[in-house]
Amino acid sequence: MLRNKKGALEGLPLYLLIMVIVIALGTTIIWGYLQYFNKPNLKTLVIEPKRIPNNIQSTIEFWAYDNKNSPLQDVVIELKGVNVINADKITRTDSKGYAKVTITPVIDGYEDSGSIKVTATYTGGTAPQELHETIVVVR
Repeated sequence: MLRNKKGALEGLPLYLLIMVIVIALGTTIIWGYLQYFNKPNLKTLVIEPKRIPNNIQSTIEFWAYDNKNSPLQDVVIELKGVNVINADKITRTDSKGYAKVTITPVIDGYEDSGSIKVTATYTGGTAPQELHETIVVVR
């Protein structure tokens, strides 16, 4: 290793030091970029039951899963009734990806059936995601 009069590094050791710093910075940037895409995304929403009776209290259970089929926490589940009264509810999944809602749907008018639109929204992934499902209400 050569040193000049002021004791500074020259030649190969200086280039190696610079190369190690550049490689470390590059690796850190790439690792951070890949971690952004490693966030879970909402893939599946399981609903039981998918068909409930009219004017009878029913418990609906939800399970939310990510792209690796792991339970997904903090998925907001919103129920909106189309031709169904008393079905507007909002809930959130727990750490096991599970949530449940108890409702008593009442079909409005003389129709034989109605539907409840279920919207699951997850904002913790790389971008906000939504899934839509339908629960049928029958007389």
